[in-house]
Amino acid sequence: MFSLFSIETNEALAICCYMPLLETQILAPPQVPEFLKNNFSDVCIRLSSHCSKVLKELSVTMKTMTKSSATDLLVSEMNFAVEELQNNLKALPNWLLLDSLPANNENEEPNTEQLIVPLIEILPLATAISLLIEITARIEGIVDAVDKLADLAEFKPADDKKSEQSQSMTEKIDDQTMKILEKV
Repeated sequence: MFSLFSIETNEALAICCYMPLLETQILAPPQVPEFLKNNFSDVCIRLSSHCSKVLKELSVTMKTMTKSSATDLLVSEMNFAVEELQNNLKALPNWLLLDSLPANNENEEPNTEQLIVPLIEILPLATAISLLIEITARIEGIVDAVDKLADLAEFKPADDKKSEQSQSMTEKIDDQTMKILEKV
C-alpha cells in the first residue's frame, strides 16, 4: 500500500518535464509587446513564487515526516494567483486591440488608427501562461498524493516552532527566487 502512494507521488512529480519548456519560453528572445509583458509579468512571478512555496512546504513535510499546517493556506494563495492570472487572460482580447498609439513628439498628434497585435507575437506569452497553469494543476496533484501518503504513514502534526523556522527559511529563499525571476 505504501509503495502505491509512492508511485502516485512520483507520477505527480512528473511536473519536472514541464520545467524545461517553461525555461525556454522565459529565455526566448522577447517578441511579446511590452504592454502585454507589463500586464502579465507581476502575476506570473507571483504565481511561480506561490508554486515554489507549496513545493518547498511539501518537501519539508516529506523530509520531516510531519503534516504541515501551512500547506492548505499556501495552496489557497496559489489558487488565488491562478484566478488572478485567468482574470488577466479574460481581459487579453481588449488589450490586443489598441485604439491609438501615443505620439512620438509633443508636436505630433496621436495616431488614432486601431491596431491589432499579431497572434504570433503573443504565442510565447500564451505558452508560458499555459505552462504555469498546468504546473499549478500538477502541484495540486502532488499535494493530494503527499496528503494521502501522510495519512497512510501516520505523519505527526508539525510543531509550531519547526514550521516557523521552515517558514522563515522559505521566505529567505523566496526573496532570492523573486530577485532571480525579476532579472529574467
